[in-house]
Amino acid sequence: MRIPPASYVRIQNAYRRGDHLVVLGDGDRVASELAATEEDRALANELWCLIGTVHAEAERFEVSVRFLEHATGTPSTGQAETPDDRLDWFRVLLVDEYLRLGRYDDALAQLPRLLEPARAMDTRFAATRAQSSIAAARGDFETAHFLLNTATGIAIRMRSRFRAALVEGDRSVLLAAQGRFHEATASADSVLTSFVRPPIGTYQRWGNTHGAMVALTLCRLSAQAGDALTAQRMLIQGTTAVERAGTSYLRAYLELARGAFYGAEGRFDLAEAALFEASRGFNVLGCLSASAIATLEQGRLAWRRGLHLSARPLLERALVDFRVLGQTPEINEIRRLLIEVDRHTVA
Repeated sequence: MRIPPASYVRIQNAYRRGDHLVVLGDGDRVASELAATEEDRALANELWCLIGTVHAEAERFEVSVRFLEHATGTPSTGQAETPDDRLDWFRVLLVDEYLRLGRYDDALAQLPRLLEPARAMDTRFAATRAQSSIAAARGDFETAHFLLNTATGIAIRMRSRFRAALVEGDRSVLLAAQGRFHEATASADSVLTSFVRPPIGTYQRWGNTHGAMVALTLCRLSAQAGDALTAQRMLIQGTTAVERAGTSYLRAYLELARGAFYGAEGRFDLAEAALFEASRGFNVLGCLSASAIATLEQGRLAWRRGLHLSARPLLERALVDFRVLGQTPEINEIRRLLIEVDRHTVA
């Protein structure tokens, strides 16, 4: 067995001990040198993946995507690289970055090879959840439910209660998006107590992140539906989870939920400030879908305040973004709000 070059080992060790400055400072140069030799190309790809992972952890999502695409041979790079099981974890990370950025078509192009029967169950589990997320975002709820059932089956075969709980959290968000709030709340309550805990260990850190997304999404949707008590309860749990797994993305999502909750409660000044912070945070991170939701909520807030001339441009801007994303439920919601805005403007 060939011994890896010392330069490769040095970057790997730097990553393992959390010395990200070394990874970012020397990793690309070392990877480029290794890539010049065909037998070291795989090692170069691994280093580029590590660089992409460091950027992802720092929430530089677009930079992360460029390194991960370059290393994993995605369709958008034009590389005809044979799939390598060692790179599957990074391909799953790339799909996750695509979803954050709203690049759903790129994520869908990446998924077929991750769903191949020969792949590890963990890889197929993550890819199936991603498929369900995209189907739900685009309004295909029946397919989303089917895929979540498939993911649950994989989790059971893996004998992983944690993964089964992740799927149940996904299901609660999907049910809420359909307006099935009683079922959504029951589903969320069954898993949030295990997710929102002190972040000890990798799984619990992931649990807090997922718990925050579930609770804050249910908060926003419950507030829109007029269920103030559930919205407040979910906001409390989501706030706790964000404090424990705090990232810029989650903090922006917290402000988004607060803005929706305050707006439904008629506390308009607090809502406006929260939604401004959410929109700013998502725009800085380049997260198109979340940014569009924040713009939609700003338009909804202006409509609630009777500021119809302000509401229309905000709603139209969100509509443009959602059309690019193909998010049918939000498109239909904006069209309904625009009819209301026009009716009150004419009146």
